[in-house]
Amino acid sequence: MQYLQWAKRSLFISGLSLMIFGVNESVFAQTRQPTNAELSKLRQGLQEHIRQVKNDSTGASHIQDRRTPTEKSSRESFVRGWSQVEPGLAPFLGWWGGYGRTRHIYPSNIKGRVCVISTGEGFGRVDTGTLSNGVIITKNGEVLFKEGNYYLGLALINNGKFVTNNGDVPLNAPRPLILLNNLLNYIVESSDRIIFVQQFNSNGCASSLPKSLRSTMTAPAPIFKPVINQIKQRLPNNLVFRLPSSLPDSITQGISKDNLKVVLKIVNNQNAYISLLDTGKDCQNINTASRLYSLDCRRISINTALLSSDFYKNYQTRYNSTIPLNLNKSIKASLFKGDGWNNISWIQNGLFFHVYSGSCSENELIAIANSMVNETPIKRNK
Repeated sequence: MQYLQWAKRSLFISGLSLMIFGVNESVFAQTRQPTNAELSKLRQGLQEHIRQVKNDSTGASHIQDRRTPTEKSSRESFVRGWSQVEPGLAPFLGWWGGYGRTRHIYPSNIKGRVCVISTGEGFGRVDTGTLSNGVIITKNGEVLFKEGNYYLGLALINNGKFVTNNGDVPLNAPRPLILLNNLLNYIVESSDRIIFVQQFNSNGCASSLPKSLRSTMTAPAPIFKPVINQIKQRLPNNLVFRLPSSLPDSITQGISKDNLKVVLKIVNNQNAYISLLDTGKDCQNINTASRLYSLDCRRISINTALLSSDFYKNYQTRYNSTIPLNLNKSIKASLFKGDGWNNISWIQNGLFFHVYSGSCSENELIAIANSMVNETPIKRNK
């Protein structure tokens, strides 16, 4: 019975959402800043709604925090980065999910703006918003306000009054933002996808760190210090290394400094790689050639190779289903998504570069690749 009641409420909310988003677009034509009294009432309504959902066994399952530590740290790192540029808007960034509804809040390269993406089965819509009195007001009239760091409230104007639009389950548990290509998976019609991409790009929507921060990444992260001299002494003259200026916490999470090891390997003077390894007891008992070792113990691997190397040729053969990426400096790259891991590869100044990790998120790996692109290459001393 409880489940049926929940399902009926879902049908009602779905119908209401269709009315709001599909038929009655005039609702969104009404835009204004909520007064302090109105905002207080909206917050009270959201707080009461949260209590009701928590007390419903079915609803409570939809607000349970199922984010992984990597997802949490990735999103927090992204927010910290954008806080240096947009301190008021940054805490809203992320992929907020509820029951049958989502809001993906992306930063924008246009100052003072965020992109608010609504997605559902078969559709996606781009809206933009600005900060006013601690809340986001979108161009289409929606008001977004946070309740702590875990819940996101929605409201809109109907007949001159603000009403909540939180659905059965309030948006909660913000996750890392996904790439534009992944957003397009929500949209069925190819013509709608084209329009969506145009709107996403024209509004400056971004899934990476601000350009001002990316341009300051000019020195390798301290964790690579033990191998810098080795690179300068041992690296073949026809190769260079590019190392990221920083690594997300997820890469080194759960590893003591004593168990963290940086290893440099050179293969046939055509390929070189650096691996960051967990050498703790748990990893000592795992076959180094196993998938488990690659996921849990080899936290990140960074490669450089000649285009004539076997490594590059084998990579082209093995990874032929990749997603195109645009990195810094207009460099074209490829993302391969494995089961619990990702790798990114690109060609820069006539050399092949590749970075792999099963410890960090997709967005974190993209940030690492962007940092590598910006780096001054490390060469062998003459």
